[in-house]
Amino acid sequence: MKKTLLALSVASLLTACGESSSSDSPTTDRNTVEYRVIDGYLSNADVCMIAVGETLCVDIGSTDENGVIKIDKDIISGQLIATIKAGETKDADSVGFVGKSYQMVAEISVDSPNVVTPFTTLDVLDTDKTLAEIANELDLSEELLSGDYLASNDTNKAHVHALARALVTQLAVDKDDNNTGDLLSQTEKVNDYIVNEFKNNDIDLDSQNIIFEDNGELRHEPAISKLADFLEAGPRFLVSLNGAHYRDEGARPLTFKDGVTYLDGKEISYEIMDNILISDGNEKDEFIYVSNYLSLSVPLRSKDLTAISSAPFGVGDDEEREATWAADDLIGNTFYFIFDDQGKGESIKPTFVKMVFSASTVIITEGDEVNSVAWQLEGGLLKLETEELDRNITYAQSVSDQNITLIKDIKAGMSLSVMVQDENLAKSIFAKWISAAN
Repeated sequence: MKKTLLALSVASLLTACGESSSSDSPTTDRNTVEYRVIDGYLSNADVCMIAVGETLCVDIGSTDENGVIKIDKDIISGQLIATIKAGETKDADSVGFVGKSYQMVAEISVDSPNVVTPFTTLDVLDTDKTLAEIANELDLSEELLSGDYLASNDTNKAHVHALARALVTQLAVDKDDNNTGDLLSQTEKVNDYIVNEFKNNDIDLDSQNIIFEDNGELRHEPAISKLADFLEAGPRFLVSLNGAHYRDEGARPLTFKDGVTYLDGKEISYEIMDNILISDGNEKDEFIYVSNYLSLSVPLRSKDLTAISSAPFGVGDDEEREATWAADDLIGNTFYFIFDDQGKGESIKPTFVKMVFSASTVIITEGDEVNSVAWQLEGGLLKLETEELDRNITYAQSVSDQNITLIKDIKAGMSLSVMVQDENLAKSIFAKWISAAN
């Protein structure tokens, strides 16, 4: 029976894996080709291959700490698909894990550079323009745009890196769901923004990220590459998501500066080791999520989930609330809620709930239990009205970033919950809370 190209490719991959299992093999490097998956270098991104004429994507493995994946040198055509998983894939540009899932793609080639980037993704998705034409329109080098821009000595290296960091925020979870025209338009818009806002004003591109607002406008903010960048950036606000702690402590302001934390009028020494904050010599908090505006951590002694924000937690009836829901934010969408459902006299109780919204009802799934309840918006507040639950719930938005929102049941005076739309991110946060607590 004649073997298909896909079967040959799979056999080659299996052969390559067998050879690479022996550290003494002198031919391993000669028999494989390295591809790098890049926004920054992306580790633990899943990579699969689609052979020419096939639709099935055959799993190859995950990228290493340098964003590298190896494929057999005899595979000279097809496509590589990189799946970047929120909460699991790590970007060398930032602290912690990526907060949004997306895919990138590249054509397999016998020529270097062998990379999978936002720009190779544009090149594959856009059947009307070549990457050379796109580079020309952006007034950038095709060589820089098509290769490992992080390792380049080109004077526009930081320009292209900043462009890539902005572009990945617009990539879809599934590569086939991208609108190529929109991606090209967004690329041109970010490119113009870099020229006008950064180069004309002599701002360090490597220190900033470009953000798309909900209305499509652009702005920039400091890049967070380590935990200290977030904690020491200015005044912060601390709150526990555990009900008992929340009732006892509420939301508290704090600052981190020069190795000293100021909290509740006290000075407490601290140091930072990777994603661990060590306070007063022995109190440790493990950070499981960090962005410019919000972090989630687990104090290893109390094991509750704790949030630190750059903005006050304005969630009470008599406090100012700027963020509100609109019906389009919810209808047709799925959200995941993470909260501490501790009862009286109980220890912490990490809880994970899935909510699927239709026009008038929401399907709530917690473990094996499924309920359908009515919902409505009133003054921007989310109200769940049901006899199945113990009581009606009114949720108010508190603080948020591009990936998660903290909300509060304002009628019950309970602590905050984490609301996430990306399933990978939600499951990762929950799993890391459980892991740190244990």
